[in-house]
Amino acid sequence: MTYGVYATYSGNSTDASSRSNTVNVKVERATPLIATSTKLTAPSQVDDGKSLALSAVVAKISGATPTGTATFFAGSTKLGSANLSGGKATLTVKDVTLASATYGVYATYSGSNADASSRSNTVNMKVVNTAYATKTAVALSSTKVKKGQKVTAKVTVAASSGAVPTGSVKIYLGSSVLATLSLSKGTATYSTTATKTGSYQTYAVYTGSSTDTSSTSAKETLTVGS
Repeated sequence: MTYGVYATYSGNSTDASSRSNTVNVKVERATPLIATSTKLTAPSQVDDGKSLALSAVVAKISGATPTGTATFFAGSTKLGSANLSGGKATLTVKDVTLASATYGVYATYSGSNADASSRSNTVNMKVVNTAYATKTAVALSSTKVKKGQKVTAKVTVAASSGAVPTGSVKIYLGSSVLATLSLSKGTATYSTTATKTGSYQTYAVYTGSSTDTSSTSAKETLTVGS
């Protein structure tokens, strides 16, 4: 870097202050930075919501073990940074929140007063969004009604994760869709009036979500008499 160096005279009671001419001085490192190489270790696949372990090893031709920081990326997303210890930096991401896709994962070494910065190799890592199994159940207010009477179907959806499922359910009467309803706290309720006599297979289908799989309930027989 080049600096403009100059001097100023403060003056006194009889002499005015003044400023000198400027001399450009170029400052260069006495010793050039030592080149480094960074090697990344990363898995080829990780499940969304699970932990991810990454490591980067920084090496150089000679001299002391590199110090500084390694920063890890998945595409343009910064995953985090870790300090080198013995030339190695390790980062654990406890909860991966990346969208389902394949990312080019790499690490950058920040460099130090003696060592040049460097970028690692790129590892293609696939992020898989894991969907939890669900169970759907339908309960009728009555399995035997007369024509013109009201019948209510209550649908309940539970997920193996323990979380409350979101999304929608379809209620079927035979092969016909009676209604499509949004879940509220894992349940949906639909009421209708029986208009035709006969026996009908009634069941519900949960359409699933980004975190939960779809599922179909067992069939309940609804008998409508005259």
